[in-house]
Amino acid sequence: MALNWDAKKVKDIEKVDRAVLDNIIFGTMFVGIYEITEKNYKEFYARYHFIEKLNGSFLNNRYITEDEIKQLIGLRTNASRKSRSAFIKQYTDRFFKDLV
Repeated sequence: MALNWDAKKVKDIEKVDRAVLDNIIFGTMFVGIYEITEKNYKEFYARYHFIEKLNGSFLNNRYITEDEIKQLIGLRTNASRKSRSAFIKQYTDRFFKDLV
């Protein structure tokens, strides 16, 4: 299934760095949050940053900031939703599988 996205509700979308936008769009798939809202942007950031810490930066050797995630409130994709516990289990299981 193709990843579809909609940024019509993002304020000042023209000011968003395109590389950041592209990374966050694809990031919705691996963090398990398909829409960035005022209520969940910190959770989105925490999950995204957790993956960056495990794997390294996805964007020109720098981490995406919380403010960059907040700037994308209103972004929506068709990615699947994962609870926090399912997200943590997936990445901790993968981390230990890679090491053991």
